[in-house]
Amino acid sequence: MVYLLADRQDKLERNAFYYREVRKIVSEKGIQNGASIIAYFNPVFERLVFHSIKVTRNGKVSDRLDRSRIELVPREKDPDRSMYDPSVSARTVLDDVRVGDVVELAFTIEGENPLNRGKYSKIYLVQCEALIVRNVLRLVYSADRKLAFKAENGAREPIITTVNGVSELWYEDQNVPGRRIEGEDVPDDYEPRQHLDVSDFGNWSEVAKWALPVFETAPPSSAEFAAEIVKLRAIGDAEHRAVAAVQFVQNEIRYVRLGMWFAARPLSSPDETLRRGFANHFDKTLLLLTPLRGVGIEATPALVSASFRQHIRELLPSADILDHVIVQVRLRQSTYWVNAAATDQRGPLSQMYVRSYGYGLVLRQGTDALTRIEQAPGSFPVRKIVENYRVPPPDETAELEVISEYRGLAADRTRSFFRENSREEIPKTVFGILQPQISRRESTKAAGYEEVAGENACRVTEWYVIPGIWQLNADKNQYSLTFEPAEIYSALGS
Repeated sequence: MVYLLADRQDKLERNAFYYREVRKIVSEKGIQNGASIIAYFNPVFERLVFHSIKVTRNGKVSDRLDRSRIELVPREKDPDRSMYDPSVSARTVLDDVRVGDVVELAFTIEGENPLNRGKYSKIYLVQCEALIVRNVLRLVYSADRKLAFKAENGAREPIITTVNGVSELWYEDQNVPGRRIEGEDVPDDYEPRQHLDVSDFGNWSEVAKWALPVFETAPPSSAEFAAEIVKLRAIGDAEHRAVAAVQFVQNEIRYVRLGMWFAARPLSSPDETLRRGFANHFDKTLLLLTPLRGVGIEATPALVSASFRQHIRELLPSADILDHVIVQVRLRQSTYWVNAAATDQRGPLSQMYVRSYGYGLVLRQGTDALTRIEQAPGSFPVRKIVENYRVPPPDETAELEVISEYRGLAADRTRSFFRENSREEIPKTVFGILQPQISRRESTKAAGYEEVAGENACRVTEWYVIPGIWQLNADKNQYSLTFEPAEIYSALGS
């Protein structure tokens, strides 16, 4: 497809977003996407109005707006996820769309999330995978609103005008080339496309003050929560109490993964989360904060960006980019970072892995800047492998014992793997790479698993027999055996 027009207009004081698009189908491949019309909205606080759907062929325009053909489909089909995201897609597929047709659609979404509490921040992508012949963005807002903007990755600078107390931001560009992000292994924070960063937060202090009330809920009162506090207080060492609280929240409350902005709905109370047994990352964080504080440990939420990570320093202060939350724990004059949404982690705190978010906004009184998040070196993934061979004379069966020790993130992943798979299936996966001459190995029993006491580490032991480990040369007068570090060769792509 080619986009002949992409026209976005937001009236901030009216909470109305208007969108008009004109697309041309230029190949058979484009018919499938070009014939689909989809608009997303949240019926809890938004209203969608379709203005037009048209198809132009050889200069003749046909009206395709048919209410009976528009289907409303929940965006999340899983009931747990839909509780957090009740938005729906209004979709229709046009009949008889051909190469050369021009499809036009226009709609308005009205309404505002009440949790925005009058603040506005958004990143507008002004480049997509296909060519945009004319790209327009218009924001209309009160002149009293101090809206800042920043053009990124070569986007044009918008024009700001103010008349009779009303300001208008106008962005327009012509023939914007398509930009596709190729491959699945690009970094999460890689965003080469042009975008316009808009925000009415003057600084990070304003964002922190705005976000602090989100984590203010009624104190827990359930007997179940009180029982957990009693268990934690019975643990003498403060760090051991903190680790026990983390393990409880990580492993007993099922994680519902959502890539949503944190203020899409009010946070659930700790009592409600315990009763429900599942939570998204923000509810899990609030649940973790409550028992930590309840046993005298200083714990504070820290908003981070999984999408932009350390690049948030280059963007305007904004709530829109803060899509994840972790916990800052201060203990014995040391600072630790904990992710309540992780699973199967063990202590000490210095060995609990948190992704490389770069910077976060710590939500405490007086915060006026982003805080550097230092990853704990002891949490980095490490695997140590020992292969013990018992090599017999030729024509007899060899034995192999493989002892793999995992630390940090590698231990977290291995722990989860054993939790999700049967012991009998483990040898097929854990030690799946061996040099070709011993690929005939056979497992003699289920893999052994044990935790390494006092560390975020675990040990896996596997036992194999290897028939025909010796190789006889062509002249049949000499046997040979070669050992290679298979795991290293695998990591190098060999």
